[in-house]
Amino acid sequence: MLVVTGSQVLTALARINHALTELGHLCLWVRLWDRDVVTSANFEVKPLVNYLAGAEDVAIATFRTNLQNKYPKFYQKVIELSNIGGTDYQRIFIREFENANPSQFSKMESAISETNNVVANWKSLFDKKIDDRNVVDVITNESRIKGIVRYYTSTNPELRKIIEPLT
Repeated sequence: MLVVTGSQVLTALARINHALTELGHLCLWVRLWDRDVVTSANFEVKPLVNYLAGAEDVAIATFRTNLQNKYPKFYQKVIELSNIGGTDYQRIFIREFENANPSQFSKMESAISETNNVVANWKSLFDKKIDDRNVVDVITNESRIKGIVRYYTSTNPELRKIIEPLT
């Protein structure tokens, strides 16, 4: 006996719809009634629906436009982020800072110089899986970035013993 959940049906319908539209056919028109109660087991449908509706792409495009208009130097550094080895750094960066306030963006914009690239600082911490990459005061401070990277990449446990009490 085959048991199928509602989210599996929705996923299958989404794939069928995508295949049909890629082949030049009209999209599916589906009316669905579901008496089931939404629980944590079937709650993951929302990201799929948003993806299919293009909500994330619209949000990212809006974010980029706002950056370009209000913070051009910062925007230039963000668009220089590339998609390397299947990692879409731009999209990840935008997700991590989509709720930042204007003063934080102004701080990141003003911190960009010949020797300090806020976005490169973020990427450096991201590649090393360091959570402080989301803290504007951290990524705008080049010397702090160097210290954090040195600390996390240090194979010298004595150095960590000296630095940890200072933080």
